[in-house]
Amino acid sequence: MNKKLVLSVLSTAVVASMAASAMAKPNAGFYVGGNVDKYYSIDAFINHLDTALDEILDNLDSTTFVDENGKAAPFLSALNAQTEEELNAVTESARLDHFEKNPYTIVDGTGSYNPEEDEDLLPPVDGGELKVESVSAINASQIEVKFGAAVEKKSAEAPDNYSLESYVGTKTPKLVDSKTVVLTLDPAAVASLQQETKTLTVANIKSATDATKKIPNFSGKVSFLDLTVPQAVEAKLIGPGKVQVFFSEPVQADAGKVGFLVDGGQYSVTVEKYDAATKSVILQTGSLTLGNHTITVNPDGDKAVKDGAGLYVAKTDVPLTVAEDTTAPVLVSGTVNSQTEVVLTFDEPITGLSKEAVYHTANIPAYQATSVEPVEGTNDKQWKVTFSNPLPTGTLTLYVAKEAVQDNFGNKNSQILSTTVSVVADTTKPSVTELKVVSAKSVTLAFSEDVVGADSKANYKVTDKDGKLVAGYSVSYNQEEKKATINFSPALKEGATYNIEVTGIKDKAVVPNEMDTFTTSFTVADTTAPVVSENGLYDKQARKITIFFSEAMNGTDLLDKSKYTLAAGTTQVELPADAVPVVGPNNTSVSITLPAEVKDRNGNNIVDQIDKVIVGQLRDLAGNKTAKVYTDVSLGVAAGQLTSDNVVEGSATTVDSRTVQFALNKPLKSIVASDFVVGDKKVEFAKYENKTLADGKTYGSVVTLQVAAKDAWNTDFTPEIKTASVTKSESVYGDKFAADATLASDVADGVAPALADANKDGKTDYALKVGSKGVESVTVSFTEALKQSTVSVEDFEVPGYSVADVKLVENNTKVEIVLNPAAERGTSFKVRFVGSVSDTAGNVFAGNGAEITISAEDNPVNKAPVAKTGLDQTVVEGAPAIVLSAGDLATDADQDTLTLANPTSDDTAVATVALNGNGELEITPVAAGMANISVEVTDGTDTITVTFTVTVDPAAPVNNPPTGSVADQSEATGTGPWTIDLAAAITDPDGDTITFSNAGSSDTGVATVSLTGSTLTVTEVGQGTTTITVDYDDGKGGTGTLTFDFTITP
Repeated sequence: MNKKLVLSVLSTAVVASMAASAMAKPNAGFYVGGNVDKYYSIDAFINHLDTALDEILDNLDSTTFVDENGKAAPFLSALNAQTEEELNAVTESARLDHFEKNPYTIVDGTGSYNPEEDEDLLPPVDGGELKVESVSAINASQIEVKFGAAVEKKSAEAPDNYSLESYVGTKTPKLVDSKTVVLTLDPAAVASLQQETKTLTVANIKSATDATKKIPNFSGKVSFLDLTVPQAVEAKLIGPGKVQVFFSEPVQADAGKVGFLVDGGQYSVTVEKYDAATKSVILQTGSLTLGNHTITVNPDGDKAVKDGAGLYVAKTDVPLTVAEDTTAPVLVSGTVNSQTEVVLTFDEPITGLSKEAVYHTANIPAYQATSVEPVEGTNDKQWKVTFSNPLPTGTLTLYVAKEAVQDNFGNKNSQILSTTVSVVADTTKPSVTELKVVSAKSVTLAFSEDVVGADSKANYKVTDKDGKLVAGYSVSYNQEEKKATINFSPALKEGATYNIEVTGIKDKAVVPNEMDTFTTSFTVADTTAPVVSENGLYDKQARKITIFFSEAMNGTDLLDKSKYTLAAGTTQVELPADAVPVVGPNNTSVSITLPAEVKDRNGNNIVDQIDKVIVGQLRDLAGNKTAKVYTDVSLGVAAGQLTSDNVVEGSATTVDSRTVQFALNKPLKSIVASDFVVGDKKVEFAKYENKTLADGKTYGSVVTLQVAAKDAWNTDFTPEIKTASVTKSESVYGDKFAADATLASDVADGVAPALADANKDGKTDYALKVGSKGVESVTVSFTEALKQSTVSVEDFEVPGYSVADVKLVENNTKVEIVLNPAAERGTSFKVRFVGSVSDTAGNVFAGNGAEITISAEDNPVNKAPVAKTGLDQTVVEGAPAIVLSAGDLATDADQDTLTLANPTSDDTAVATVALNGNGELEITPVAAGMANISVEVTDGTDTITVTFTVTVDPAAPVNNPPTGSVADQSEATGTGPWTIDLAAAITDPDGDTITFSNAGSSDTGVATVSLTGSTLTVTEVGQGTTTITVDYDDGKGGTGTLTFDFTITP
């Protein structure tokens, strides 16, 4: 805020009030506190304008304005007043708490002003009681709500916190002073309210001084009777060709009419919009000349403007001055609603503000706003700015970029605008503000603010009066209404009382605040008509009739003998006067003992022939009458067999890992455990309870069966319920269970999951994942698959560490709890199960702080890997690479997974090293020589360096084979034997020594051959030609054969 701003928003109303001061006490002017403690009269303010403005700017929150009547207001409130009416709304009789305790030095005067010595000051305002004191209609479209204490602006101006009976339309609440809200309705939607009394409900309004406190929910009557004609108050030019006309109350117009003239019709005029919140109408007039003009409201022949009661504004001429506006809009102040929301106030209506233009740290996108929008009812002078990243707590400066906003005249801000705000972290915990029983199938809970976790069934625990968990319900959450709805199926029992516990709910603050555990009880109203069971009992030997009811009945009605008529066939008689009715257990039955004789009209005793009772209309404990005026109750029910047809559909369920329960549509008289088999296991214990069943109509029996502890099943097992080959249990009607029959095969899973203990050692099964920094996660086992949506990081705590994440693994039967930081090896720590999870059937398992101790024995100090011996390698130059795994190089006593890293060779001219795609060490021989190879081996915690030598032997030289030939020979007979030097016939490039072998003659009748070293001797046998062959070898794989013909001539 700057000096120009203060001067521009010191409205005509403020200056006029100071100028007209009559030196009331305290005197009109500005009282600047803080570290200044000065009083400026209007004259002193003008004489010391620069100094006064600087001091006021530095102490805005400590400056008080006082008008000529001695009424005071905080300076910022007075500064924002745009009209005299608005100024009057924010000023109030000066009180001691309007001023600071130090004396104020009188500028341009003598002495000082001490508020504590001023007898004209009223005492500080008592905080008052935080409640709605009154509600009343100001006019046809506005309601004034008075509070007993100062209320918070944000909640007081939230439309959803107000509800008006039978009104459908917009609601705009405005906090006009600390204890008063004016609720503006749409004048076009209030016609039906006139001359009517309606109920206004106010809720969720917070205290201005303690956000943890809220007003009690309020409902009060508002009578609408508006007989006051609305008045046109003033007109302002708010932009080129745009005029805003203000009225004494919200107005509307007849359809198809305008209702306005400018200068008697010299300029065209159309209505842009009616704004109920500002009690104004915005007109489009075209360009008006500078100077004075007249706006005529409801001119002759065009009466259109009226209030919500239908009362028309009298024809009125409203003066309008058009002057050139070249002043750019100014940012007046910023108000923090939360760590992500601020409201910016400008000195005039603006347009053009974008989210990119508002920031608290330049050139960083994360610190820019994510959205901006005008605040309804502020005439576009206030804009709500939302940030995705939370604003830092403390004093913070917000900036609006240069030329980012403009007024309706096109004037843009020529420099960056700024305002200082104070950001306070939200530390207020959410709470349940209302629990409402809608019906036996639905209960709603309203929260004080928008919350997280209200839609999670795991955060709710509902029990009956005996503490038994209620199952079979779902939870939904409406974010706009901040309301959770619990839907029960089957429905809760009417007339019964239940307990509810809500935990784990958090708000959406930057650091979420968790709601304190909410616990209360509620009673489901009984609105259902009771039903008389049409099957009764008649013990003729005892002459006792028993009649059953669907619920607890009024005892007086049950004992009223006039309600019963006995019948034997077609004969009907009244219940004898000496019959004795007795109320049965829980008021759900009545037993009537008859006298020895019950005579019909002919005097015949029909006591043994009675087969029916006609029951008149009776009331239950809630006063509901039976559905039928008369109910025929048969007493002649024939005994039969109890089969699966008698088991109430959907009633069979597991209760725990040894127990099942189901409902029969007939009451039992006796039960024997050996009659039943559950999951092919014998039943060890059985009991029954005769009662009205869940349908609220049938009087039957709930049967509980339990197997031996050694036969217990897993939490997700649903065993079949069968009967044995011989049954003895019996119903009150004499029915027995059919033998070898399946009573229920579709047993529901009613057992919650539990922490697993597979080896029955009394400890929860868990596994540790160890990394380089310690225990990275703990995986906890459960007895069955969990429902994904019920598992969250809030369910587990690890003291000393943060739970960074939780993951369902291994078919959702295990929860991996990721730690941050990792837990140190060799230490003991605990994992606490503090939340609730459920299985896929919705059965909730509450951890209740169950602890799993990770012992130091299971989390020992790491043992480093150990290098193996005998690792030196030998390879021939040019051979394939040697491949070695981490297990080839080292061992690990902890059986940790070993990995390799950072291999090196001290002579890459001899051998190179690298890790392949499988993490193995590859050593590639390059040339003959020796190289020292090093590589790191790690178990994730400790690392060792393994070093060994690789010897590369030279490759064997490449052999060049010898070659040669002997020319064909011809000798005369008688001139032999002949010798041939074979060595002279062979050439070997490598100079290798040549050996010869396998000399032979193809025709020994011509000549024979012998070999001595490299000399071949040919001996004549006869005349002719023979082919001679000799093999040769260089000893290195180079071989060949010399072949030539030898001819002996005559």
